[in-house]
Amino acid sequence: MYLTPWSLLLLVASVRWLVLPFENVGGEPSLNWKGSSFEEAISSHFEAAGYDVVDLETRNRRLMELGFDPAEPVSRATAIGLGKDVAAQRLIVGFFSTIENRIDVEARVVDLERVATIGIVDDFGEADDVAKLSNQIAKNLFRLERDRAPSGFDERAQTRERLAVAALEASAKARISAEPEEQRRQLELALSLEPTYLEARLLLGHLLLRTGEPRLAIDVLVAAGDRGVRFQNAYFDLGLAYLAVDEPVPVIQIFGSLTNRENVSAASYNNQGVALMQLGRYAEATVAFQLAMDADEGDTTFLFNIGWSQWRLGKGAAALEHLERAAELMPWDGEVHLLLSAAASSQANVELAERARATALMLSPRLAEVDPAIVTGLARIKGRPTMVRASVEAHAELEEDVMALAALFDVQALREQGRLEEAIHLLQRSLHRDPGAVDLRRELVELLRETGELDDAARELAMLLWMQPTAETHLELARVYLELEDPSKALTEVEKALALEPEHHEAKRLRAELELPVIE
Repeated sequence: MYLTPWSLLLLVASVRWLVLPFENVGGEPSLNWKGSSFEEAISSHFEAAGYDVVDLETRNRRLMELGFDPAEPVSRATAIGLGKDVAAQRLIVGFFSTIENRIDVEARVVDLERVATIGIVDDFGEADDVAKLSNQIAKNLFRLERDRAPSGFDERAQTRERLAVAALEASAKARISAEPEEQRRQLELALSLEPTYLEARLLLGHLLLRTGEPRLAIDVLVAAGDRGVRFQNAYFDLGLAYLAVDEPVPVIQIFGSLTNRENVSAASYNNQGVALMQLGRYAEATVAFQLAMDADEGDTTFLFNIGWSQWRLGKGAAALEHLERAAELMPWDGEVHLLLSAAASSQANVELAERARATALMLSPRLAEVDPAIVTGLARIKGRPTMVRASVEAHAELEEDVMALAALFDVQALREQGRLEEAIHLLQRSLHRDPGAVDLRRELVELLRETGELDDAARELAMLLWMQPTAETHLELARVYLELEDPSKALTEVEKALALEPEHHEAKRLRAELELPVIE
């Protein structure tokens, strides 16, 4: 079992770090992967030591939202802005250069609150000895922050130095790829060469969970053993994977351990509560959801969950209070209104009950099939921002999938009534719960273009390309850029479409138009 005493999970500091791939200056483009390998080593050493490091997916997703390729270097100003976007207090950026058999590396630590350089470390070594040099840079960075490397550093460094260069290269390429299939191919290659390669294993486990293969994710993450447990994000992923395959007991153990860390995550309390709900332990679940709310009272997920658990516990008055507040914050959420109706009925508030039920059915007609007294599995999981929602829906005691809310059907009904903003909110709400729903995201793109929210539409299309790159999606993004009067970006997307489908007629036509000379 992939469990460990909670003491291993204590953070040594509350400072949040962002590490970016090092820039290859003056070297062969084929060596760009080494910049990602430096980033991986530093991030891994810092996270293993208990530091809060911005996870790879969050970093790459934000870069894409800003219009950058994760594999390409960014300016210092952009890096600083990115760090602030992801709530980091420290930024590590660097560059490397190679001349014949020598590689020179420099890393800079920036205090993002003061926007000031804390220190610079540099070193050099043999060009093929990337792992050893990465460890030296990481060790010197630790000395800048805490005067010495943490306990266990040397052992982890030696383990990393024994890894084959080809495995390091494969893992590094996976980290800067925007395509899940390519990420998986590279990570599986790395593990086939080095089965004990921890960073590649943890990243593959997260990727499998995100792409809807939780059982495989469990197998991959469990194989990391106690070494993997030191990495909070990986341990969190394992808990989500167990939730997805309906095994609440290890979920309670995992998130229970995570809630004992110094900088406790509200999501860990919440997910522990979800598992307790699955076991019918409603009183304990209510306590867990309350602790999640105490840690982040503005999160509507926790507000919904505590209202639901209190109603199942028979505390109608308390449930009514929380669900009324949830309905104010999420007026487009049919489930909230349905449970509000049930809670109001339990308190003999007939008028509110009838009004809330009518609202629920207007937002989602299929909720007419749901009886809140018997349905289970409504408690909502809290995962990483782009995590595929774990299938708690399987617990619903209905023939059809209630939690899906027939979102596209409901959105279409709202569109026919001209209620476009409500339709957008409903789609955003659904995608928050299931970020991997491609059809919902495409519908959202169409609505955003229809309402003139072109920048938002471009960001959603970038997310679609992250999940499922196709020539058609690149072309749609090109058209959005044309509407934004940015033909250079449009042409870039057309070229990407043609790289995927060289004979695509519409892409070739659009490229010809964009390449026409401007007549003065």
